[in-house]
Amino acid sequence: MSKYGLEARMTIHIVITVVIVSIIMTAITASMYERKYQEELNNELESAISITEKIIDIEISKVETAANTAAQLYDYEGYDKDDVDSILTRSIKGNPVQFATTIILDNSYPSNDKLFAVVSFNDKINILNISRDNLTHLKEDDNWTHSYINGEKYWSLPYQYTTNDSTELNLISYSIPITNKNGKIYGIYCSSITIDWLEKTIIESKQQDNIDVTVVADDGSYIIKPGEIIAKTPSEDLVVKKHRIERLGWNFIFSSPRSTIMHCVWEAVFKIVGFVTLLILILCISIIYNVRHVARPFVNEQKQIAQDKASMDKEVSLAANIQRKLLTDSAITHPLFTLNASLTPAKNIGGDLYDYTFRNNKLYFCIGDVSGKGMSASLFMAMTTVLFRHTINEEHITSPSEIVTKINKSLTLENPECMFVTFFTGILDLADGALQYCNAGHNAPVLNADFLHDTYGMPMGIDPDSEYVTVNTHLNPGDKLLLYTDGVTEAMSNNNEYYGDDRLIKLLAKIRDAASCDTISKINDDIAAFASGAEQFDDITMLCINYKPSL
Repeated sequence: MSKYGLEARMTIHIVITVVIVSIIMTAITASMYERKYQEELNNELESAISITEKIIDIEISKVETAANTAAQLYDYEGYDKDDVDSILTRSIKGNPVQFATTIILDNSYPSNDKLFAVVSFNDKINILNISRDNLTHLKEDDNWTHSYINGEKYWSLPYQYTTNDSTELNLISYSIPITNKNGKIYGIYCSSITIDWLEKTIIESKQQDNIDVTVVADDGSYIIKPGEIIAKTPSEDLVVKKHRIERLGWNFIFSSPRSTIMHCVWEAVFKIVGFVTLLILILCISIIYNVRHVARPFVNEQKQIAQDKASMDKEVSLAANIQRKLLTDSAITHPLFTLNASLTPAKNIGGDLYDYTFRNNKLYFCIGDVSGKGMSASLFMAMTTVLFRHTINEEHITSPSEIVTKINKSLTLENPECMFVTFFTGILDLADGALQYCNAGHNAPVLNADFLHDTYGMPMGIDPDSEYVTVNTHLNPGDKLLLYTDGVTEAMSNNNEYYGDDRLIKLLAKIRDAASCDTISKINDDIAAFASGAEQFDDITMLCINYKPSL
């Protein structure tokens, strides 16, 4: 009975789990698909806008190009009426979308003929020459007044035109000022087109029937009136995209009912939830059948993993303690100099190092950055530190380049993982401020607010025969030398921006007179403010020496 009781309890738990998971899956899936279909609908609306604008731009550009070309050919004082008719006729034949091409002249022109027009309607081209008397009865629309007065190219708002057979057409016109040889405006060249092609363009641009398009001119008049979708759907239940074509003064409103999204959402949700529910039931039955055979080994395995992890954490903690003990004290005060250092590892253990020794009135110091992370980098760092301390105690080693050369040969002998370390070391004579240093591929230190960019050698641990150079310089009383690893300049903000060399130099120039301990503290504070809580990816190490600081 206990066996069946256990299975019954497990079955009840499984059923409850399936119901809860199904409800959660329904909510999550609905939310995901709502965003997905919302994005797809937005993309469809954007695509419709793009296609519509492209087609309209093509048609409008054809008209503008034909009109601009014809206007450039036209010098009215050099042509008679037949020539003008020829220009207008060629322009309209070359661009079938045009309904009419017109030249309108003001009263300063001596001829009685003030208006010339060529009209294309029902595949027929008619040439109209209208006399002065007829010109006085023309309505001076916005094309004529705007282009003539302002002397600029202009697209009109839509207007209606009635043909001789009482057909009403919706037109827009593109007008260009005409000037004489003296640059005086005395008329306009006008190209008119119907906008019947606009509805066809919009129908072709729609990828689905559930998209409705309204086009409104700047004066509030409808070029294309709202369709059935907008008329039947409340505004709050519509997904709307608006777009404006500046050159025409047209406002496009693309709309689609939100119910379309939800219909697709629930259709997808029911399919997915049903499938997931079936999978969960099959999984649960499998669990019931195999629980006694799988559970115990799995628990034992997890326990062993936890023990191994605890052991590893203990070893890492022990290694971190050993590493910290290898580091020299982070501060020293002397009548002739002050020295401060800091090391902030990115993980429990790191690969950065610094060290210094003071003897025979000389200060020996170094800083380094081991390639890679973790335990191997920590061991390589420890080895480099020990080698530095041993090498500087050898009497025949008198220059930084000899120190680096000796350490490099030792590191390359036992380096199966091909690790390397960038390294900078120097010897400061405290009596006269003479400074010797050698750079093995490390970041250039900063003296006051300028980089020491003299020389770079290859990082240690790569080639046992690498050659290194000692550089000589001099520190004046009050000079401050900052050594650092690339964790300083490569610290990252939440915007994936590096702290960088320029920001470091500007800060050092600003705190030029700060003590060495304050210098390191202010740099660490500035990096923390710059990073704004972003994850630290590399060790941040600094060593600052202030020679003969003013008291």
